Parts: sequence; C-alpha cells; structure tokens
Amino acid sequence: MSTKTLLTVEQFAQLPEDEAWRYELHHGELIEVPASNPTHNYIRDTIRHVFASFLDQHKLGVVITETEFHVETDTVRRIDVAFLSTGQWARVDQRKSVIPFAPQVAIEVASPSDTVEALFGKAREYLAAGAHTVLIVLWEPFQEVHLFEASGARRLLGPQETLELPELLPGFSVPVRRFFED
Repeated sequence: MSTKTLLTVEQFAQLPEDEAWRYELHHGELIEVPASNPTHNYIRDTIRHVFASFLDQHKLGVVITETEFHVETDTVRRIDVAFLSTGQWARVDQRKSVIPFAPQVAIEVASPSDTVEALFGKAREYLAAGAHTVLIVLWEPFQEVHLFEASGARRLLGPQETLELPELLPGFSVPVRRFFED
C-alpha cells in the first residue's frame, strides 16, 4: 500500500508555474484540473468583461481570472473569475501566486468534467473562507446562475432574470443571458 504525499499551501506555492497550473490543492492533495474548453473560456471571459466594464467606471475593486486562492487548510482553488474589493486588492502581495484569502465574489463556470455537487461544494468552501457571494454558472443543459451568499441566501437565476449585487456593487445589473450570448 502506498501513501500519498501531502503538501502545504506554502509547498504548493513553490511548485514550478508550469506544474502548478495543472493542479489545485485539496486538503494537501494535488488534484489535477482538466483543461477547459472554448465554451467555458468564452463564458468566463464574457463574465470578466461585464464585471471589468462596471468596475472601470465605479472603481470599487478589480476582477481577475484563473487565480489561486487559499480557501481552507491546505486547500488552494483556482477560481475562474473573482472580484476583489479595493481594500482586498491592496492586501494582495503581487509577488506571490496564491492569494491568502477568499475574494468578495467567486465565480465558477461549469466545465464538462465538473459535477454540480462538486461545484456546490466549492461554493461552500469559498463562503466558509470569507467570500460574500459565490456564483455557479451552468451553461449546459441550462443557462442558469446559482447564487450563494454568506448570509445563507441562495437563488437560482435563469437567462431571463437579472443579476444584481447591491451590497457589493451598487448599480451593477446584468441580464443573465448576457453571459451566454455569442
């Protein structure tokens, strides 16, 4: 019987960039992250653009993609899209690859290899780590967004509904269908 070698967040952060890019760290265990497909990337980039356009005008923080966050003991997740408030961004050490706290908003876009259960599990991790809001974006077979809040509130938004985040981003409003438009 073989034993697994477990890593700390610090050891994970020391992995060569080309090696670390393929993994997340879950309770010390390296978990290979499959490559995303073009639809996933298109939706992720559309979401990033929508948030960045709003933030360029309102200066409330920054939006970043594919960034690693320390969310639990010896757990690092590469969040698809993340909003960090101005205060959070000021605390980020630009020399380090892993941000040591959860973003205000974490957004995960489902990949074909993801299960809904695993994505909802990530949402719970992010909230427990201090995220205010988590969005799980499912594009197949439905175009919907599952919204989880630290308060315990949870909503399902279909393509005809509007996403608003008044506590974090006053005035931000986008039809959910915008994330899925070609």
